[in-house]
Amino acid sequence: MQGCCSLQIDMLSSFIKADTQQIENKHSGKYISNLNFDVNQITGMLSNSFLSFFKDGLTLIGLLTVMFLQNWRLSLIAIIMIPIASITAKKLGRRMGKVATESDVATVGGLYLSYSEKLPSVNEKITVHGLELTVSAVDNRRIDSLIVKKISKIN
Repeated sequence: MQGCCSLQIDMLSSFIKADTQQIENKHSGKYISNLNFDVNQITGMLSNSFLSFFKDGLTLIGLLTVMFLQNWRLSLIAIIMIPIASITAKKLGRRMGKVATESDVATVGGLYLSYSEKLPSVNEKITVHGLELTVSAVDNRRIDSLIVKKISKIN
């Protein structure tokens, strides 16, 4: 509760020091919301984070204890192998990310779908790298015909 009050006091002191033009431009309900709801949300989030951290930490310690009591040799192998597997997966993910760039599409329709991220409809337009792509015919979820027009870039 002490942290919540100090956060509200800090917000009030910054409100008092704020420019009057900025204060007049916003609705007073916005400030009341920030002082009450947002501060309570932050306080709740922090308390839940600390609770989860300690609960998960105790669970981890308990599971490690049970692992070592059941079979200490297998537990040592697992403790050594898990970080190695994680590091390997991270490196492999980076390498795969470099291979699969944003321009990895086989068709112009695939380019359209990768940028629109939704099912196409007729006469729908998007702009990609100075090109205007317009869907002219659709068969279910597949783009049958697409009109590509080069547009001038605005500097």
